[in-house]
Amino acid sequence: NEFRILANSFNDMTDKLDDYYEGILNAFMITLDLTDKYAPGHAKRVSQYSVEIAKKLNLKPQQIENLRIASILKDLGNVGIEKDILSKKDVLTPDELIKIQKHPENSIKILKNIKQLQDVIPIILQHHERYDGLGYPQGLRGNQISLEAKILAITDAFDAMTTKREFKDALSMEEAIYELRANKGKQFDPEITELFIEILNKKNI
Repeated sequence: NEFRILANSFNDMTDKLDDYYEGILNAFMITLDLTDKYAPGHAKRVSQYSVEIAKKLNLKPQQIENLRIASILKDLGNVGIEKDILSKKDVLTPDELIKIQKHPENSIKILKNIKQLQDVIPIILQHHERYDGLGYPQGLRGNQISLEAKILAITDAFDAMTTKREFKDALSMEEAIYELRANKGKQFDPEITELFIEILNKKNI
């Protein structure tokens, strides 16, 4: 009976911690919503796409969870960028582009002291790196970029392309898939790109 009581107490405590954990993620998503009204839907879709790819690649459960969290929190650094820059319809100036490209590093400044998110931070920091080395903030290329970040780069770009915003129309799935293929080996990892397209085509069918 004592062991059963201890087990039940432990389970109750674990459930409460899980609730707190999800509550913190939701709080961050609300913060993003104040910056960008499209953010919560975008984050949810990107996390779903990313998790599907990760499962197909047989990533470990903790890797999948880290990727899910990174998908939700990747744009947290946008809270430090002026709204008129984030929603600008015209071409960004060089200074504005630099500010936009600081958002992964801004995200890390916010999250770096949360011990439980230390394995999530590299994914967020690298999700705008490119397969060809022309990304930011570190100019990493190929296998220098974590697998999770390479997945997130693809799913983030796909959802951005297929989401209508005030300053741009959404691409169709076919158009977005064309863009993914046109940029594999450049912006995106070729093998992960084709795996994602396979997933999308099966969903479409």
